[in-house]
Amino acid sequence: MELEQRAVERMIGAHIRDLRETRGLSQVELAERVGFSKSLISKLESGRVTIAIANLHRIAKALNVEVGWFFDDDAADQPMVIVRAGERREVAKDGTTFGYTYQSLAHKRRLKRMDPFLLGVPAKVPRKPGLVHDGEEMLFVVKGHINFIFDGGRYPLDPGDLAYFDGDHPHNVESRDGEPAEVLSVYCFTAGPRAPAGAGLSTPMRRRRTLNGARREVAVITTPEGAKPGHDGTITER
Repeated sequence: MELEQRAVERMIGAHIRDLRETRGLSQVELAERVGFSKSLISKLESGRVTIAIANLHRIAKALNVEVGWFFDDDAADQPMVIVRAGERREVAKDGTTFGYTYQSLAHKRRLKRMDPFLLGVPAKVPRKPGLVHDGEEMLFVVKGHINFIFDGGRYPLDPGDLAYFDGDHPHNVESRDGEPAEVLSVYCFTAGPRAPAGAGLSTPMRRRRTLNGARREVAVITTPEGAKPGHDGTITER
């Protein structure tokens, strides 16, 4: 029995290490996110200590997976997976209690830097605080008309419109016309380098600008060619 317990601890530790490395985090960075010491993270990953389920919940939240992920011994990943339309998996996330639905589109791939979801936006939803998370995110409107709320700004988005932004700014989406909407949401767990200001770009991109003596970062809003006035990717500076 003791040998079996040690085997489980080593498996969980290996899964924590693999996922942490896939997310591009050091042991120090993961320790800071969950409030542990680097030494404890190292011991957990090597299977030298037993982790309490409450602490495993904290690690799972920091790495954006369900706790059950760590107990799956089938850790092998293929270089390519295909998820058919009928194979999508309903999952619960922060907005579930407000009526949003989430279908995982790449659940067959265990270790990944991006996590795509088909987000169902309800017709009406109580006002809720903006979501905040690490990494970057992309929203692409598949169906319906929404307001994308980012860091206090409000951006109307229609089918074909896209928003790309940093997750550590408060954000959410809501129906704009009282009808349900569908949005492709893709999380990228490791934030990429910041684009230099101006970088020879002819279309709106995320960049840093000096506004009133302070460096501010703005989000990317893009739309299809021929979009009507008011939906041309204009960035509101505050």
